[in-house]
Amino acid sequence: MLLSIRQNIRQINNTFIPQINSISKKFNSTTTKVTSNTIISTLSNGFKVATNNNIKSNHEIVAMGLYVNAGSRYESNTSYLGLKPGVSKLIEKLSFRDTANLSLTEMSNKLELLGGNYQCVANRDSIMYQTSCINMNNQITELMTLLKETVINPRFDNQQLNDLKEILAADSILNMPSQKELILPELLHQKAFNNETLGSSLNITDPTMLENIQLADLYKYHQMLFTPSNMTLAMVGLKHEDALKLATALFGDLPKQPVITPDNATYKANGSLAIPKKAPVSNPLETFSHIAIAYPTLPIKHNDIYTVAVLQSVLGGGSSFSSGGPGKGLYSRLYTQVLGRYGWVDHCSAFNYAYKDTGLFGMICSVEDNATGVVGELLAQQFYNLCNPMEKTSGKTNRDGINDEQVQRGKKQLKSSLLMGLES
Repeated sequence: MLLSIRQNIRQINNTFIPQINSISKKFNSTTTKVTSNTIISTLSNGFKVATNNNIKSNHEIVAMGLYVNAGSRYESNTSYLGLKPGVSKLIEKLSFRDTANLSLTEMSNKLELLGGNYQCVANRDSIMYQTSCINMNNQITELMTLLKETVINPRFDNQQLNDLKEILAADSILNMPSQKELILPELLHQKAFNNETLGSSLNITDPTMLENIQLADLYKYHQMLFTPSNMTLAMVGLKHEDALKLATALFGDLPKQPVITPDNATYKANGSLAIPKKAPVSNPLETFSHIAIAYPTLPIKHNDIYTVAVLQSVLGGGSSFSSGGPGKGLYSRLYTQVLGRYGWVDHCSAFNYAYKDTGLFGMICSVEDNATGVVGELLAQQFYNLCNPMEKTSGKTNRDGINDEQVQRGKKQLKSSLLMGLES
């Protein structure tokens, strides 16, 4: 069995792996930017390679992610790009399948032999392809070759597309009223950005979105956005010079193409959007209504973005039932001032969506149906309390105001989340 696995891996090597040590000099033209934490090199065709600046030797396990400047914000009907809504979600579901050089069976078998993890996730402003495996016997090169296959050379066909459209139409999130974590963000973005740019649906909210998508739309999307200057390869566990060498061999020969810039996202909301409650089918015990309030906030590269992140940690929140273990934020403001006080609240938490040109900050709350009339005032009071410190004013103490202890706790919670994120 072990011999068979080795023979299959050698077959990958002989068929698809370029001779890394004989990279043509014409691909070696790079520019490198070094900071205290990262090293970013840009190939002559615009393809970027990023690694951690603190890695001095290669690790036993290496993770890589290829990030494409794509996603649902490019799919606006009013955009000059002319890309149809819903295509990015279809491309996500068709990843790591058939390519120009591999069938679905071949791709699956080779990924299984390498023993690595892999996934593709479409977001509003990017599509992420992530993989990892053990760093031995040239497996990193082999895995990156498969990554290139699915990103650069996907093969779509009508049968796959029609089957997937049928599945996604049946799983439209508006057909599943209990999935508030998917429905509410969609409604918020649609209202905030008037169904344009960041307001274009990321998930399939309506089956009719899929009706007009044809095979040519997938290839148009891929041809327009999957260009070298639109891609960044990030690697963890590999020295920068080794990562750059691999990336140059596999992606350095891609032709340079013009950079595609999406339309700027402009906050346009002034009001509310409500979806009438449907009789629950999948869960007859579902008796909650779900409400979210959001305000425009800072883009992700703004100097004060960490202030917004701390504010989210200070608010915290979660569900009325929390399984054991520390670090759940049970002393955050939404736990102590909302979940701990009102038995009719099932869930209450803060959120922050940050993009390159804008963001949304707010709170989401799930309450019993008979409490929907007061939840708006409840959330508004939480925003008001954030603007008023816990101190005596005019002889009175605002006991629900914010204080320095809460801020320090929020900062520690944020640091903890960042550090734990580095472990995964």
